[in-house]
Amino acid sequence: MLEVLGAPEVSVCGNAGQPMTLPEPVRDALYNVVLALSQGKGISLVPRHLKLTTQEAADLLNISRPTLVRLLEDGRIPFEKPGRHRRVSLDALLEYQQETRSNRRAALGELSRDALGELQAALAEKK
Repeated sequence: MLEVLGAPEVSVCGNAGQPMTLPEPVRDALYNVVLALSQGKGISLVPRHLKLTTQEAADLLNISRPTLVRLLEDGRIPFEKPGRHRRVSLDALLEYQQETRSNRRAALGELSRDALGELQAALAEKK
């Protein structure tokens, strides 16, 4: 299956036996689905514009619902309130999740550099 990535063209046959060429993004997504399934992982295909409840959104981010509500009210994640209940788009949640991961990586990199600098300074003092 590794030959699929980077291949110029991949086709599938429909019910009538007519080949249909897959666009590159579809080909890559299909490859990732097959890879995940072959590793025993589950997958879900949902539209990115899907609206989630605050509990579903909190579960996706692995945080408590009150923490999510605080993020919504602070304006860190956009939401809609079509009545009494808040709705959060999957797209907004994935964007927040990616931003949070990037910030964590940057902070970890900075901590690592600081620790390395302190270690080098301590070693230099011992010489």
